[in-house]
Amino acid sequence: MGVEIQPQLWEFACRNIGENGFGGRLSAVLGDFRDDIPGLSPRSVDLVVSNPPYRKIGEGRRNPDPRKEIARHEVACTMADVYAAAERYLSPRGRFAMVCPSYRIPEMFALGIATGIQPETVRFIHPHADEPANRVLVAGSRRKAAEPAILPPLVVYSARGQYHPEVERIFEGFFRG
Repeated sequence: MGVEIQPQLWEFACRNIGENGFGGRLSAVLGDFRDDIPGLSPRSVDLVVSNPPYRKIGEGRRNPDPRKEIARHEVACTMADVYAAAERYLSPRGRFAMVCPSYRIPEMFALGIATGIQPETVRFIHPHADEPANRVLVAGSRRKAAEPAILPPLVVYSARGQYHPEVERIFEGFFRG
C-alpha cells in the first residue's frame, strides 16, 4: 500500500498501478502518513519504503510548482517524520528502506538509531562511474546489526542517456515480477 498526500499524484499512482498490472498486489491511499492510515494497524507492515523529500527548507532552489516542491523539499514532512511513521507501522521483524541524497546519510543513521531502526545495508548511487555518489539507499530493521553492510556502488548510466546494464536488469526484473 502506498500513501500519497497530494491528490493529483495519488490519482497518477492509482492509474500506474492498474496500467502496469499491479492492481491485485499494490494499492494507493490518499492521506498523510503522519496520521492514522486507513487499513493499517501499528506494527503491522513488513516493509516500509520511502522516497522522502530530498532537501530541507532553505536548501537548494525552491520549485515554484507546489506539487514538485512538496515532493522535493520538507514542506509537508521531514525525514524525522518519515522515520517516526516507519517506527510506528513497521512490524517487529519488518524492514525499512529509503533513498535520499548521500550528504544526508549522517541524519539517516542518527534517526535510525533514535527510532530503533538500525541501518543494515547501504548502497551508494552514482550517476556515472566517474562521478561521486549523489544518492544513497539504506535498508534497516529493528534487529540489531553488528555493522551495516556496504554494498558495491550502483552506477545509473553507462553512457549519456543509456542506463547501466545493472539498472536495466533491475527495471526488467521489476516489470516482470
